Amino acid sequence: MHIAAAAGCPTICIFGNDAAGYGASPINLWAPRAPNATVLRTPATCRVCVENRFKNEACLVEGHPCMRELLPSQVIAALADALGLSI
Repeated sequence: MHIAAAAGCPTICIFGNDAAGYGASPINLWAPRAPNATVLRTPATCRVCVENRFKNEACLVEGHPCMRELLPSQVIAALADALGLSI
């Protein structure tokens, strides 16, 4: 993801974080900041990983809602947009 974004390739970045940045990873540190990188975020809000200071190896919430609620249709739409396709 980082190499693709740095090389200028259209890049879709999938994160289990909500619009405020809460979620599965420290997105504000890890997400590429290139204009060609689209960062997808989940509609689910979960602060468990943040409260655990990201020291967990696996999800602490049953069913991993922060990633489960990021729908394939969101990813497909972002890919179509990055490729200039209409779906």
